[in-house]
Amino acid sequence: MRDVTVANRVWMSPMAQYSAAPDGEPTDWHLVHYGARAVGGAGLIMIEATAVGPSHRCTAADLGLWNEEQAAAHRRLTSFISEQGAVPAIQLQAAGRKGSHKLPWDGLGQNDPVRVGDGGLGHDRAVDSSLR
Repeated sequence: MRDVTVANRVWMSPMAQYSAAPDGEPTDWHLVHYGARAVGGAGLIMIEATAVGPSHRCTAADLGLWNEEQAAAHRRLTSFISEQGAVPAIQLQAAGRKGSHKLPWDGLGQNDPVRVGDGGLGHDRAVDSSLR
């Protein structure tokens, strides 16, 4: 990883929190969730799957990184993580056919696509056309 040095072998794997603001920005939840692990001594903190565009989110509660407002909110996380001596990292996502699904605890969860009329993205090709 070039000139990156990680303080220890304790690395936090990315975990889907489904807690982003409606516009995909990280919230205080993310600052507390990831910040606590950095304060606790993890060497590397991997931020959860973060979509590269609005149509690449798996759910409407996924993080995004396609505009400056989101980038600024992510900088808040990475700055705090770095200040605690941990290395911030990120898992990028482009959901493809798995995009536009409900939260795991809603309805049928991630197997339940959001209908286009309800704000879904229309990526659910394998799903019955009556959902569109």
